Amino acid sequence: MRPALLILLSFSCAFLLCACSSFSYYRQLASGHFAVMGNATPLDKALETATPATADKLRLIQQARDFAEQELKLAASGSYESYVDLDRSYVVQNLYAAPEFSTDLKHWCYPLVGCAAYRGYFDESQLHREQLRLSREGFDTHKAPAIAYSTLGWFDDPVLNTFVALPDHQIVALIFHELAHQRLYLRGDTEFNESFATAIERAGLRAFYSNPDAPELKAYDAQLATSRRINALAQTTREDLAQFYRQNLPDADKRARKAALLAAASRVYAEIIGREIAPLNNASLGLINTYGGLVPGFEAILESVHGDVEEFAARVQSISRLDEIERHSCLHAWGDPDRPGQAKPQCWE
Repeated sequence: MRPALLILLSFSCAFLLCACSSFSYYRQLASGHFAVMGNATPLDKALETATPATADKLRLIQQARDFAEQELKLAASGSYESYVDLDRSYVVQNLYAAPEFSTDLKHWCYPLVGCAAYRGYFDESQLHREQLRLSREGFDTHKAPAIAYSTLGWFDDPVLNTFVALPDHQIVALIFHELAHQRLYLRGDTEFNESFATAIERAGLRAFYSNPDAPELKAYDAQLATSRRINALAQTTREDLAQFYRQNLPDADKRARKAALLAAASRVYAEIIGREIAPLNNASLGLINTYGGLVPGFEAILESVHGDVEEFAARVQSISRLDEIERHSCLHAWGDPDRPGQAKPQCWE
């Protein structure tokens, strides 16, 4: 998951005179963000000194940005018109936490953007202290580097070296995904936001690579197939854990069964991706596929308007004005493969 808009919180926090610990957190967000922005170079100038491989990636990003504006109707504003080399492989690190006997992620709540199931850090020493504090309180924790983040158009998001080395299809997908967040973002409803952006990403990628036999699409489909296997594993493991977490068992017994289940899941996960991984815990397991459950609904609505992006956006905008229960119910109904087309609810004005 890529963090969105949390940089803005530093300003609201400063103006509201937050408690010292909160102010310290938001201050590191602001200083980290402005350190990134302060090193930005206009893309045209970066192209003059870039290696041939990097120059090809930068031109691809320009093409994806133009396509997003012209064909997907996603206003890029000033985003992805500059380049920053951070001299590291990630831009920020996210911290996730879950109780010892639950895979439900802890949520942190912020001004402006509502609550989110992660906390982003540029300052690794602060992240380490918060991770240690949560561990002492009995939480499972997981930290994950993020290769990009979005400010939802409040700032001109730059191209970062952290994602220009990705395969072409992943770069294009990332640009479409992040620009979709700028088109629509609901305060506090991460599942809606991420599912909408993912649906735009998938449809946009297939339009960008118009040949269905394009190698980029084949690579993307293979990536999706792997993700589905991982998601299925995570879902099954979460259900198995939840079943005995609810039982009236001694904590020692729960810990033993938890360790055995997570060790087995970790082995299968490693087999799926073909490399060793850090052992799964409640936090890392809870993170997998937490925010993609509404994607089928969005995709079905887009298909119902024959790929008309403007009509799709109008319908989604209308759905977004429903309360959270109603809009999720609508999208789940549209994403249900067993429900006949004429029974789909019309949830828009």
